[in-house]
Amino acid sequence: MHLTTDGRAALERGNGQRAFALLSLKHQLLLEVFASDSVSVGMSLVDLAEALHLLGKIKEAREAIDEALAIFDRFDRQDIMRVRLERVQMDICRRQGHSFTIEEQLRARTTSSAGSSSKKNLKRAIEQDELAMMYFRQCKYDMALPLLLDSKSVFELAGVSARPELAVCCLYLARVYLHTERFAESVTHGRQAADYAAQTHGDDSIEVTMARDELAVALAYHAKMVNDPVLAREAIALSDAAAKYFTAHQGPGGKEAARSRQNNHRLKQMLQPLLGGDAASQACVEDSLALPTFCFISHAYSDRKALNALLQILPRYVQPVVFEAINLPPTDFVSDKLISGVLDAEGVIFIDSKASNKSFWCAFERDLAARKNKRIFRFDPRSNAIEPVQIAPRELMLAHCFHRKDEEDVRRVMRWLVDQRSFAALHDDKWGETSYPPFATMEDNDREMRLFSLRTNGSLYLIFLSEALLDDNGLRTHVVDQMLNHPRSTIVCWLHPRPCDIPGDVVHALSAFPDDHAVAFSHRPTEAEFSVHALDDLSVRLFWVHGQIRSGDWTL
Repeated sequence: MHLTTDGRAALERGNGQRAFALLSLKHQLLLEVFASDSVSVGMSLVDLAEALHLLGKIKEAREAIDEALAIFDRFDRQDIMRVRLERVQMDICRRQGHSFTIEEQLRARTTSSAGSSSKKNLKRAIEQDELAMMYFRQCKYDMALPLLLDSKSVFELAGVSARPELAVCCLYLARVYLHTERFAESVTHGRQAADYAAQTHGDDSIEVTMARDELAVALAYHAKMVNDPVLAREAIALSDAAAKYFTAHQGPGGKEAARSRQNNHRLKQMLQPLLGGDAASQACVEDSLALPTFCFISHAYSDRKALNALLQILPRYVQPVVFEAINLPPTDFVSDKLISGVLDAEGVIFIDSKASNKSFWCAFERDLAARKNKRIFRFDPRSNAIEPVQIAPRELMLAHCFHRKDEEDVRRVMRWLVDQRSFAALHDDKWGETSYPPFATMEDNDREMRLFSLRTNGSLYLIFLSEALLDDNGLRTHVVDQMLNHPRSTIVCWLHPRPCDIPGDVVHALSAFPDDHAVAFSHRPTEAEFSVHALDDLSVRLFWVHGQIRSGDWTL
């Protein structure tokens, strides 16, 4: 029994070495007495997984978690050990970049917690907050906002007992409103977050100071928008006080201290026109690099030595997200796992080496991070230096063609590519008459001239295939011509599974067409069974094809 209590005490103190020594010994003793799939062994695996996680042995911890989950599922265990197990699993999955697993788990937990009782509603609201912040990190603000607003109403109804959760929820709402440029609402919820935190933790607490530091940012942007020097001075006063507090309590290298001084420096520069010429000179000096807590590490897997060097110099508060090796080409790899890992991270650190700079996947990770406005840092393995960098995403232009009967399916695909992955669509119904007309409606000569011009300027031509298009002789002739005469800059995407009965001219064109330039959805985009992951796979394929084409190939 003392092995368990002493081991768990070591876990609470963060002593991974002692916890693992005690708990692994306990686990071996249990295996001598109980079956390997017994509840006792499953509970021991939870402790062991936590110890392995503390030691940074992520793969071994994940294996212990999966084994414990199988045991718990078999016996339908739904108790405090199950909660611990899932919490450790979520931490490990995030460190592996497997955010898709976390999202599935949070969705399931919010559903299972739903009920008529106030206790169940409170539990659901807490889970919703966590799911909302995952959507926030992925820039899915329209999905995060309704969850947070619902949670806030639950916490308000619960009264004083839920005041800590209400403070956190208001802070999250302020972040969402800030990133959607609804600055007045961000300020309102930021003030509420600070007030509730003060009522819960005291006016001189770290929770209040963090809330006020974030409120300073919302105030600064609102002041700039409405040209209000009073709001600007309030923002700087809050920022100054937060920077002073964190530096005094953590030292200049502390996580919040470095970030607060960085915010202070930037806010004073931004508000200089409202505050006067000496505001920027009074800003805190950015003497420490403020890294995000969860950093996705973009690297080639041959750069193991450089990766280890980077991991050794990261501040203790940084929890690096290191994705496992990808041994498949972009044409075979299901991309949702990797993409969710990048999107759920708060920033990206890339290794600046020959191997990483040549890697398609590293280029894709950096580009995706830039498109989603993630903070990006460069690690130089020669000097062991980390520095912030600005990366412009690759310009990905798309012309596309489809049959009018498929308009709703195509609209969903293209809207997603434009809104979620920042592709530039040449025919985009968002812009109305200023956009190109649909290529399917043009006369042949006009269409060829426009396509030649677009391809010359680096555009890919995405053709959406369907049974309706194959039945249209004019469009089918155009598609066959594009596949045979311009295969390198053309991609075809079936809007449904490829049919068995295909006209002979299309069969001939497809047989000569590059396999890696053809994609097929398992369901139509408008069908309920359609998965958004199919769109991510399409976006990876488009990015890959774009990167394979040399400047002289665009018209081929």
